[in-house]
Amino acid sequence: GDSRYMAKELLQERYDNLPKGDIFSLGASMYEIAFGRELPANGPGWNEIRNGNLDSKVLSSFLKPIRQLISLMMHPDPQ
Repeated sequence: GDSRYMAKELLQERYDNLPKGDIFSLGASMYEIAFGRELPANGPGWNEIRNGNLDSKVLSSFLKPIRQLISLMMHPDPQ
């Protein structure tokens, strides 16, 4: 898969809960749509996203329930 959409757990070869990785990927795709450009494939921006630091200005184009959904889907703790 493409590192832009992969959960950190998958890149660390932790495959104990693949559906949660799929949820992260869907959230990342939604975030990318709001972002209006490709998500970073690596580097500081990639780490910020995986640490749950999403740009509130980017998410502001969505209604509050969608913003919350994307944030939950991309939360760094997949529990």
